Amino acid sequence: MLEAASRAGWHDDAGRLAYDICRRVYAENDRRDLSVHERPLPGVAREYWPSDLSTWDASEGYGWGAQTASYVIRQLCGFYEAEDTNGCAFRLAPGLPPELIAGKTLGIGPLPYRGRLLWLTYRDAADGSLEIEVRLDQAARLVARDETSGEELLDAAPSTVHNFRLALGCSARIDVSIAVSAIARTVTGRECWLR
Repeated sequence: MLEAASRAGWHDDAGRLAYDICRRVYAENDRRDLSVHERPLPGVAREYWPSDLSTWDASEGYGWGAQTASYVIRQLCGFYEAEDTNGCAFRLAPGLPPELIAGKTLGIGPLPYRGRLLWLTYRDAADGSLEIEVRLDQAARLVARDETSGEELLDAAPSTVHNFRLALGCSARIDVSIAVSAIARTVTGRECWLR
């Protein structure tokens, strides 16, 4: 359901539901006693996550708690692969609820993606937008474009750190290009430098 909501462009709704699930799952999996809930054992995921945990009566030991990592990366941080597999492109459509991001800086990484490592940092901006930092393992040009309006948010020269703003509820396509002078490829066992 969260993937479908994200695909439909309901990033805020998907983010809200992902946050509610993750908050409950992590709080329960990290608990140190059985005083609130007798089952499942601390550190063990529930078979399913009903809205009212007092109605839960099922098996334990399932891996559904691991699903929350996907929710954090995709629905909360809004990191999605680009449909175009040429080069290093991705989408950012953060669904961070206000109470999670308000006055804070949140980050995730390293994310291995298409032969690169990426770190994403989100800062609450007072104007209803997010300040986003994309840090790369190698200097590269970065172009960020609002997917709805087509507005160019950033077209930056090669660097390992890039910053731009994205309005809440919006999504951006990010294209990362390795600096041409730094590209090395192996061709028939020999190293070639593209200039």
